[in-house]
Amino acid sequence: MNIKLLIHYLFFLILFQKTIAQVKDSIPNTGISGIYETMIATDKPAYHLKYFAEFGFMVKDSATFTKEQALKLYQVPSALKSYRLQNGDIDAHGLIRLLVWEKPLGNGVGYSEPETIGSRMMVMKTKDIVRITDIFKMLRLEKQEKWLPTEPLFNDPLRINKNGETDFFKRPVGVRESAVYGEYFTHVFLNGMAMKFQAMVLLTVVLICKQASLLTMTGL
Repeated sequence: MNIKLLIHYLFFLILFQKTIAQVKDSIPNTGISGIYETMIATDKPAYHLKYFAEFGFMVKDSATFTKEQALKLYQVPSALKSYRLQNGDIDAHGLIRLLVWEKPLGNGVGYSEPETIGSRMMVMKTKDIVRITDIFKMLRLEKQEKWLPTEPLFNDPLRINKNGETDFFKRPVGVRESAVYGEYFTHVFLNGMAMKFQAMVLLTVVLICKQASLLTMTGL
């Protein structure tokens, strides 16, 4: 390795580590760590297992708890059947756990205000947000299921667009978001530039590392 290439390597390595440190410092300390999963209590396990299978979630594991075990683990005095659902090979986040209580403590929050304590929300990407919104609209219109879908709205969560810098030829970029409120949980669907932006970030990091002759990376 020649000296010029080594200098480039060290420069980009230091820059990369500094950027990662800044990102970590900017992340708020929520006190939450470890495995991330959405826990949903249901009295319709067969339906919800079939429902989430349509989004690629399959049962990865299941367990049965006695009243005493559930009380110790969840502080709920009821026998429990629990299902862990996983999408593909992702096993650290985006998990779903369905809880089927023999004697629930109550009826749940149901159709309460968004962000009510105890409500459940899941965010998923979709390639066709109009199509999926139409499906839930149809279910509501035909009174088959009590979903409340909202119209897809444009949003710029990454603040990419600057005031006065966009026009017809330099069009704004962002994502479209749609919320579907249900009795057991709320679905939020996203599509648009979010996926492309992630790909751009990954490509930029790969190009920087390639210039620095860093051929292998972990943690991406």
